[in-house]
This record gives sequence, structure tokens and C-alpha cells, in this order.
Amino acid sequence: MFRNYARPSFLSSYYGPRDFEWLEQGLLAGCPQPGLLQDPALDLEALSRVGIKVLVTLTEEKEPLTEAIEGHGLKSIYLPIPDQCAPSADEARALCEQVDGLLKEGMPTAFHCRAGKGRTGTLLACMLIYKGASNEDAISLTKRRNPVWIESEEQMEFLRTLKWGAPRRRSFMEERYGIPSLLG
Repeated sequence: MFRNYARPSFLSSYYGPRDFEWLEQGLLAGCPQPGLLQDPALDLEALSRVGIKVLVTLTEEKEPLTEAIEGHGLKSIYLPIPDQCAPSADEARALCEQVDGLLKEGMPTAFHCRAGKGRTGTLLACMLIYKGASNEDAISLTKRRNPVWIESEEQMEFLRTLKWGAPRRRSFMEERYGIPSLLG
């Protein structure tokens, strides 16, 4: 799925923060909220050390520590999702498009919610579906990598029934100049 993506230098999960795990080596990962188990600066330093360039925060209950994240050379993205819930299909697709573009630019990305389980695994599985995996294969691959990713029945049902079709093609203006199309 991610065969043609450049994989900047990265380190094993072992060198990342506690409970950090690569879904796709050197590209996509999941982890708990920085600062959940220790000083946030230590977790952010560890994310940077393993090669993460983008941190996607999925917690509704706590906004990202944007200044601290950016202070460690990471880009911060925020999509608040209530605990044990799933995003809307449109929110998930928009986030997948954004992250896919960053991955193509060589920016490995980690998703996190509070504990790095349900919302994290749900969005990681969404990335696999976005890249063309079947819904069941995406769930299976994600759960095989980390059995605690994807927690609630709502998240499982969301992933089982998610239908996007082919990824939306970007217009010439978006590709060339980063200007979104007014035609959708």
C-alpha cells in the first residue's frame, strides 16, 4: 500500500515513547498522548528520535500541546473525537487525504488519543482503507499489529461500513499551487 513512499530514516519502536508502535515501518504509527505516563517533553523527544514528523491528536477531552509539539520540530494536526467514538466519514477522509499528502512529502506520522488505543487504531485503519485495503483487511492488519487498537463496537462498525470509493483526485490548481478547488 505504501510501497512507493520514501521512508526517511527511522528507528525501531523500542526507541519511541512507551507503547509507541509502527503500523507501517517508518511511515505510520500510534501511541498514547504525550505526557500521559511521563513528562510530555520526553515523549515528544522520543517521537522525534524515531523519525516522526507529524503528530495527529484525536482527543476531544484535551487539546494538543501545539507549542510543545512544534518546539520539538513536529507538525501538529488536531481532529477531536469523543472517547470510544469514531469520526464522521467526511472527517476521516479529509484527515486521511491530509496525512497521505504529508507522507508523500516524507513526513512520517503518529496518531494518538488518550491511551493510544481506540481512536488511534480506528484512524490508522482508516488510512489503510484510504490506501485501498478492504475494510476487513484494514481491521485485521491493524489489530494484528496491536490488539488494543480499535476498542469499541461503534469504532468497529464504523470501519466495517466505511465506503469511500476511489480517493478524490486533486485538481491541477491543488496539485500545482495548493489552492483547493471550489468545485469540490
